Amino acid sequence: MTKIVNSGKKQTSFFSILAGSLLLLFIACLTACSSSDSKTRTQVKNATSGPYDIHAQIIAPTDGSTVFIRYPYSEDDKGKRKYGEPESDTLFVSTATGGTEPYGFTWTAINSDGTETTSSKSGGDSISIWFRGRTDRYRIRLQVTDAKGIVGTDEIRVKLAVTEYLK
Repeated sequence: MTKIVNSGKKQTSFFSILAGSLLLLFIACLTACSSSDSKTRTQVKNATSGPYDIHAQIIAPTDGSTVFIRYPYSEDDKGKRKYGEPESDTLFVSTATGGTEPYGFTWTAINSDGTETTSSKSGGDSISIWFRGRTDRYRIRLQVTDAKGIVGTDEIRVKLAVTEYLK
């Protein structure tokens, strides 16, 4: 839009300059985005063999389950208890779908104060975690990495409960 002033000269308005600048910016963006070095997610997906996404899931025990730790004890003549080592390990089982096999599995157990108590890489979809110590709540985290480095994760929470038995 132009504006004619009393002197007879044309003057360009602010909005005309702004519109022109935005048009140039849009054209520059289209040119840069269509260069051969830039690939969209679809182009990357089509360039790889196999599925592009991976899904990891912990299937047992279920989220919110209670895991029991068994503590053996013996009693002396006076009825005083002597506790042994905890006898409890829990089997965690997962599934992984998508991605490109083989998969790598990393399991981590994190107690309620945020301390990683177990971190283990395994070649399989299950692991036995040996819980020691007190009643607590744990987050069990699974990370599955496929042959191309694509990662899927899952996390559940379990509660530990202590059971005692006479040895």
